[in-house]
Amino acid sequence: EKDSITLTLDQLSSGESAVVDLVLNHIVIKKEFGDEVIYVIDEPELHVASAVRGNLIEELFRLTPDKGQLWISTHSIEIFEKSLELYNKNPSSVAFLDFTGRNFNQEETLKPVEPTYEMRSRVLEHSIGKNLKDRLLPETIVFCEGKSDETKPGSLSDADYYREIFKYLYPTVDFISTEGNTDVIKQIRQKNIVDFFTSKGVQIHGLIDRNGKGNLRAIREQYLEKGIRVLPFKTIEYCFIQSDVLCKFCEKNQLDPGDLINEWKKIWHKEKNINNSIQRLYTKVYELYPNIPDSDGGSGAYFKMQLASHIKPGISTYQRLEEAIFGDTSIAIKAIKECIESEKTD
Repeated sequence: EKDSITLTLDQLSSGESAVVDLVLNHIVIKKEFGDEVIYVIDEPELHVASAVRGNLIEELFRLTPDKGQLWISTHSIEIFEKSLELYNKNPSSVAFLDFTGRNFNQEETLKPVEPTYEMRSRVLEHSIGKNLKDRLLPETIVFCEGKSDETKPGSLSDADYYREIFKYLYPTVDFISTEGNTDVIKQIRQKNIVDFFTSKGVQIHGLIDRNGKGNLRAIREQYLEKGIRVLPFKTIEYCFIQSDVLCKFCEKNQLDPGDLINEWKKIWHKEKNINNSIQRLYTKVYELYPNIPDSDGGSGAYFKMQLASHIKPGISTYQRLEEAIFGDTSIAIKAIKECIESEKTD
């Protein structure tokens, strides 16, 4: 290049030398052993400046032949973020392994896991320490309804359920629950909150329940066009009892989905209160199937979280949620309309 200069290895810093060594080793090994080769690098960040780590991993990834593999162990947030970027471009080309909670004094089986916000937080804490990590923020914060009842042990907030649902594809998004829809709107319009997050480069959004918000026109004009997202279902609890979610729950626990869906319809026909109905379904499920794992002592919160854990890409409930929360206005309206139409036939 016009402005390039030539340097000898002894003119490089130790970090620069480490980068050159890693890249050259990659090229030499490929020439010596061919395309079917596995590269294993333990903590490449140790001698490499943080500003270079992401670019280094991207280059090593590019140099790795299609028939080869690149294995990296790391505590570097820069390497994690670059890997996440490559993963989002092509999920089949990158796999994450999580060693947390493993006992390597005995045989352990590791399987690829999806990268989550919680995993990213742990890597960040390893990289910079807990005190500094706690001062940093995600890329996007969504304020939502459904604050947990602190007087009830095991109570979960709507934010807990949203985190569970979107943790795989949106690891840089966090959810925060407030009381009701007026509190959500207040939070995202409060000047000191807006100024604080804007100064940190964080996007903030509001998400409110659809229950009681009127027709599509009212939802568009009063909320969506004013930057407030509206849940396509009446409340988050209505997501849990959709047929595709109940089928996934049954598939996981080897149950007959027809029996569970029929049981739900009978309960809903009598009760017509979503939280009471889910509590009754929870009681019925563990009465009929006592071997299903249960860890909340009868409150039903764990059951709801189990149902939430099955709202994942590939089912329509997830798609409608994703479109309403993260899509543009026209896509959000489409998802809300689909939910309203489906409620008429249920």
